[in-house]
Amino acid sequence: MQAQEPLEGEWVGDLLATAAGKVLDERFTPTAGQHCTHCAFRASCSARQEGRHVVE
Repeated sequence: MQAQEPLEGEWVGDLLATAAGKVLDERFTPTAGQHCTHCAFRASCSARQEGRHVVE
């Protein structure tokens, strides 16, 4: 194992709060990628051809 100094600042909390706010405000813009093969929302995702009809 290798020791690591703790990261400074509240950047993780800020990042999570920003992401949660975008989802709650429905300002989330999906990005297609390899992770789509495991996503439960791909059938209704606007980033994918088969999901665009749901949001258009």
